[in-house]
Parts: sequence; C-alpha cells; structure tokens
Amino acid sequence: MTDKNVEAVCEEHRKRAAHGLTKYGVSTERTDFSPREWLQNLQEELMDATVYAERLKQELEPNPALVLEINGALAYVEEARSHVHHTNQRSLVALREANKALYAALKLAGG
Repeated sequence: MTDKNVEAVCEEHRKRAAHGLTKYGVSTERTDFSPREWLQNLQEELMDATVYAERLKQELEPNPALVLEINGALAYVEEARSHVHHTNQRSLVALREANKALYAALKLAGG
C-alpha cells in the first residue's frame, strides 16, 4: 500500500531536482560546497520558509472590516426573514441558505 501524500511529495522532489539541474547545471551531489556552505544554504532556505509561514499567518488573521460587513448583511437577512410570510416557502428557504452562508463566511473571517 502506498501513501498518496508521500508519493506527491516524492514527485515534487523529482520535479524540483530536475528543475535545479536544468537551472544550475548541478545536483545536490555537487562537491564544490563545503559543509558550512551547505548549512548556509539550508539556513537561508529555512529563513525564507519562516517568512512564508508568517505571511500565511497574517492572511489567516481575523479581518475586522469583513466581519463588520458580514454582520451588517446578516442583520439585513434577519430583517428580511421577519417580513417574509411563512407561506412564501421558497423565499424563506433562500433567506435561510443566505443566512447559513453568511455565518460560514463570518467564521472564516474570524468573527
């Protein structure tokens, strides 16, 4: 049995190795780097990775403006729902679905 996630990572490694060989003309089997130079390259790559992680964390932070906008839309939906006569079932269902979608968006926005 194979793990599709492991296979996907292996495939990405193969692609990256081929790209590096094409771009730089050498592989990681090169012998012109000292252990200290390999460590320096590793450190620089890891520093880049921490910047990427920080950027993603910032993107996942709550968005106060979006939360306010969604809350306003929720208020409109609630008001409209209160005015829909219960015999107008299609409108009521549509408003309930809009309400659910807005609550889901609110959760995603950090509110």
